[in-house]
Amino acid sequence: MKKIVSWIYHNLLPLSLKKVMVGTILRLHDHPSLQFKERLIKAARNGDYKKVDKIIHSDYFFCKNTLEKSKSIELAESFLCYIDTGKEDVNKIIKLAWWTEPEPGNMGDWLSPYVLSKIGKMRISFVDMQSQLDAPHFFCIGSIGKFTQCKSIVLGTGISSMDATLAQDAKYVFVRGPKTRERVIASGGNCPKRYGDPACVMPLLYQPVKKVINNKKLLLVRHFTHRNLTLQLPDSCDETSILMSSPVKIEAFIDKLHEYECVITSAMHCFILCQAYGIPCSMVTFTGAGETVHGDGVKYSDYMLGMDLPIVEVHMLPTDLKDYDFSNIVTNHRISKEKMTEVYSMIENELSISE
Repeated sequence: MKKIVSWIYHNLLPLSLKKVMVGTILRLHDHPSLQFKERLIKAARNGDYKKVDKIIHSDYFFCKNTLEKSKSIELAESFLCYIDTGKEDVNKIIKLAWWTEPEPGNMGDWLSPYVLSKIGKMRISFVDMQSQLDAPHFFCIGSIGKFTQCKSIVLGTGISSMDATLAQDAKYVFVRGPKTRERVIASGGNCPKRYGDPACVMPLLYQPVKKVINNKKLLLVRHFTHRNLTLQLPDSCDETSILMSSPVKIEAFIDKLHEYECVITSAMHCFILCQAYGIPCSMVTFTGAGETVHGDGVKYSDYMLGMDLPIVEVHMLPTDLKDYDFSNIVTNHRISKEKMTEVYSMIENELSISE
């Protein structure tokens, strides 16, 4: 498609129209709202509090879309939370690659800096996995194995499809599950038979202060790619968003999960949190969702095999759920304390070695 568009542009469009198109693109690039986001996030990733504050309050970067602006600000504040100099040793920094979008962040991806900052008690510095990384850095939570590089140190990362190629020279401390390990070996790398998704350690890092019982029995948490699907929910069901990045909001999200008898989710790391905290849950997708969640589905069985859990299917649900019987699909499998401790220890040991 790109080749066709390029051919049409170079061979069919008159020069006058080309100039109009180029001018429009340049104006869009220079639009204050785009500059606001780019400069704000860059300053936040660098830990420049003063510059972030200046950009937020600058009249030049006024954005009419206040919702988008607030998402960018929330994302920036989350970066600052993890690079905060209030950590025990301000001179020690964990360089970490993780997926940061969509704004204001996907909870599952942002568990990565949460977990490493809590265990390592060090500042977290974001590195872009899609750039050439010449210094050692960590990969942790997420199906981002295909982005690993020769200097990567891998702590529980997984894959989204069985055709993924991973960096053969990366250091694989442990991976999400045996299927990820299979792809590491096929890619020419070395990987021990040590498995686990680091999100499983969350109960060792955070416990809800008080369990509040909600009048409604069910909670629905969609994968962020499912957020625009039109669903009809039963009266007994609430819904909450997976889009967040700050440690405070992640902890509030965990509190929310504990308010319900069971959780129905199409977001894998919500499912993992439920199994870690012992909340009955079900992993689902929806009719009409297509292939909006990236990959061939290997990540689900890879995770369960890696955590020594029974493999359960991802249930296909209709969009009309008003009369749906969820009791037939909810399971109560729980990650063992032994497995949590094992994964915690592997992370802690590697962070101490890499200081």
